[in-house]
Amino acid sequence: MAAQTSPPVVLPRKVRSSQTSQTKTSGKKRGEQFRKDNQPALNQAIRDYRNSLDETQTLRDLYETDGLVSTAVTSMVRIASSGISLAAFTTGSNEFSREGLMVAESVISSLDTLWDYSKGYSDKLSLNALSETLLLEAALTGGVAIEGVMGTDRFLDRIVPFDYSTVIWKSDGKGSRKPYQKRSASSQGKTGDISLDLPTIWIAECAKPTDRIYSVSYMVSSLKRLFHYDEFIEDMRRVIRQNGAPRLLVKLDTQKVLQSAPAGVKNDPDKLKKHFDSVLNAVEQRVKNLSPEDSLVYYDTTEVDSVASAGEKKDYKDMLDALSGLAASAMKSNPSILGLRLGGSQNTSSTESMLFTHIAKMLQGPVEQVLSRALTLAVRLYGIDAYVKVNYKPIDLRPEMELEGHKAIQQRRVMELLSTGRITDDEAQQMLGLGSLPDTAPRLSGTFFLDMSQPVDATIPGLRDNTNGRQLAPDTPASSGGKDNQRKS
Repeated sequence: MAAQTSPPVVLPRKVRSSQTSQTKTSGKKRGEQFRKDNQPALNQAIRDYRNSLDETQTLRDLYETDGLVSTAVTSMVRIASSGISLAAFTTGSNEFSREGLMVAESVISSLDTLWDYSKGYSDKLSLNALSETLLLEAALTGGVAIEGVMGTDRFLDRIVPFDYSTVIWKSDGKGSRKPYQKRSASSQGKTGDISLDLPTIWIAECAKPTDRIYSVSYMVSSLKRLFHYDEFIEDMRRVIRQNGAPRLLVKLDTQKVLQSAPAGVKNDPDKLKKHFDSVLNAVEQRVKNLSPEDSLVYYDTTEVDSVASAGEKKDYKDMLDALSGLAASAMKSNPSILGLRLGGSQNTSSTESMLFTHIAKMLQGPVEQVLSRALTLAVRLYGIDAYVKVNYKPIDLRPEMELEGHKAIQQRRVMELLSTGRITDDEAQQMLGLGSLPDTAPRLSGTFFLDMSQPVDATIPGLRDNTNGRQLAPDTPASSGGKDNQRKS
């Protein structure tokens, strides 16, 4: 084994079995009902958000009420949630640790399942639910924050995410910073900020500039363009409601209305005015209550006509297309994903989708960081001198069927490395996405079990058997290269 090249691990002297960070459920008395917060302000005008001083809260509100923001964020989070893979390495030597991986998998299984049924309802997030929550928080706030809550046995019991935007950074006097939280109003008799200077608190930020202390979501820059776009939509809707459809005009003939008045009314100005008003109100109410399928029958005292807009709205489509493109770009998305359909070729949509996946991958970094540190501490508390690396699987938008050929090539490459002893059996197991190696599995590293003179068949069975299948067939390599570099038809 390689010599120790890093300082020895010093575990925390004390871990807490209660939550320190504050969330929406903190500071409540037992049995106190939580106010419903799943009722967004759907009728609030977009211009009301312009005066907000909290850009993160504005982005959260728009995520619930604005279709473009919700689509962009949801698509980004869904694409970024590509599945998690684990790897563990021995501290110091950095060699693959099978024991550390097995303990990490055990910790995750304790998060995903309920072991002690005597405690009733369990309000802890599974790893997948935690991953999606953290990806969403990274998109909305620009950072993620979690706390590991230990059980009475001093082992990790659950991981609780809390709002990164509630974190306050204070100087430690040594050129660094320490996290705090404002104490909520529901705290009973306690004052001052809550110190989060604990080994069970992990915070990571997404693409934070070096000249900033606090990170913000990279979607905040889209708010200005988004306000412009939504205000134009609201203004256009008001114009269309007012002038978009032909309007019915009813003209009353003053002389004929006067002639139809009784003799005693014609010579009395007050009575004559009331007569004119009654005729006007009667016609107005009749016209207002018309349904589209109703016919209009009238006396010759009135003339009915309609007026339509003469073309003032002819530039609306061009303006809307331009604003749609600007709004989509500002939200780090593209019109194809947002459903705006601005035109363009198939190649343009493919390029936009590829760029979108790279932007979505930015959300994965902070989540990988905090989960890696949380699981590393959990493994070390079990006495395993190892560290855990949490990584998301590569983002791929292609169907699983099209990836089979690529997986065959990847498996062949891993097996070649395993056969020649370049990687261990545990590393090969992890690279193939199969979890920890079973105890009954044979040890194959360095045994040269693989005949490298035989090519690997990476084609999808039956896909090229007909014309339609050949058109749909992906451009998957038919051989793995090297000695078996034979191109198959």
